[in-house]
Amino acid sequence: MKKALGLLVVASCLIVPSAVSAASVDDSGRAAENDAKISFESAGKVLRITSLDDLEFGTKDASAGSAGLEVTNPTIGVEDTFEAGWHLQVKYKTKTSGLITPSLSTQLSFDTDFGGVAPSGNDQAPALMITEATNTFTNAMSAGEGTGMGSTRYLFSESSTLSFGASSTGANQSMTLAWNLASGPAD
Repeated sequence: MKKALGLLVVASCLIVPSAVSAASVDDSGRAAENDAKISFESAGKVLRITSLDDLEFGTKDASAGSAGLEVTNPTIGVEDTFEAGWHLQVKYKTKTSGLITPSLSTQLSFDTDFGGVAPSGNDQAPALMITEATNTFTNAMSAGEGTGMGSTRYLFSESSTLSFGASSTGANQSMTLAWNLASGPAD
């Protein structure tokens, strides 16, 4: 059950062609997006986002206008058999009415326990800040040619935080991010 001050970052995916399920309504009455399975296949090759967890923020430091992750180890999964490299990108999409100046700070790291080949031999991407001004896709994680292959999974930093205007407290809020997986080697 959500706390009255709880915050939620809902993640969605975009890629063409795509198949995204319709929105549903959860028991609290707020709109909730269903999980989306996004894929691109060509001549038996696959490049796709295989899984994407919601980033749920609780009441930690909420009175100070920020909140920390409420769930442990949210992840995003990528499958690549093209072996040409890729860019996992993200941008701000929407927010609930009343949420003031949302700002998400996070970082992705390669989940060594899951398998696959680490992207470009790096286990961790640079820190990432997503605000309402992040209206074009920004690289969250990249893989060079011959890396990031197979089924891989990336962990969101446990120190991820969501900052917001102090007047946003007192009600459940959400910020939606759009994710894109683009083929091509890391620069």
